[in-house]
Amino acid sequence: MNNIIVTGDFSDEPVQTKIAMNLINNQLSTILIDATPEYSGNQQMDASQTMSIFVEALKFSKNYLKKGGNIVFKTIESAATL
Repeated sequence: MNNIIVTGDFSDEPVQTKIAMNLINNQLSTILIDATPEYSGNQQMDASQTMSIFVEALKFSKNYLKKGGNIVFKTIESAATL
């Protein structure tokens, strides 16, 4: 299976559908989530929004990750995440 790169707002259903269509009948050993919201400057709110995106991505990914597989979340470090 080739790498799949999809850009867009993960919370939009068409983006999730596009990802799901590329993963039909596939189980992945590694999933990389590189998704962060536009930052407002309010560290607490930005950290909360980032965690919400990660939780949604984790729930979505559970259908496609092999048992024993890895999921990696990429984010930008801030004082709220230290």
